[in-house]
Amino acid sequence: MMSSDSPAPLDAETRAQLTQWLANWRRVGPLLEAERWARVRSMSDHEAQETTRRVLELWQPDWHGDDGEEILLHQRVFARGRR
Repeated sequence: MMSSDSPAPLDAETRAQLTQWLANWRRVGPLLEAERWARVRSMSDHEAQETTRRVLELWQPDWHGDDGEEILLHQRVFARGRR
């Protein structure tokens, strides 16, 4: 008898699909990562600051399970950099 916590065994088709997905990701993952870094490197300082500001503004204090402590620390660091 299986525990209710253990996942159901995968059928052959699902297993094949997962194997294909992993093979695809091994191929395209590095390409996407290279593109992402190329975009980051091409940003001006102003664009990077604006992007960072927009990311930091996403946090909401009422998010369940997120006390926001780490992002608040990052905000303080960036605020010091603007002085």
